[in-house]
Amino acid sequence: MKLGKTIKVLRTNLGIRQKDLARRLEITPTYLSLIESDRKEPSLFLIKALSIELNVPLGLLFWEAHSDFYTKNESGDRQKRIHELLHELHGLLSESSPED
Repeated sequence: MKLGKTIKVLRTNLGIRQKDLARRLEITPTYLSLIESDRKEPSLFLIKALSIELNVPLGLLFWEAHSDFYTKNESGDRQKRIHELLHELHGLLSESSPED
């Protein structure tokens, strides 16, 4: 899956409207639409902001964008489960902090 589609899937699974995410990122909804349709490539700065807003670690956002888990024939249940697992992993990573 390409990065734009990954962003769109994550956003919709979280129930975030495109215009709301665009506002939080300080970009136009049109620009976000172009990113999600893979017609524009976001800057690394914007990708980092997207990972924060979508509550997905930056590395996992790239991993998911380039994984082979998504095909046209896969069910929505499998996609939803993958996202649940990613969010669980993110939660575990957020809970662990380096020792001082």
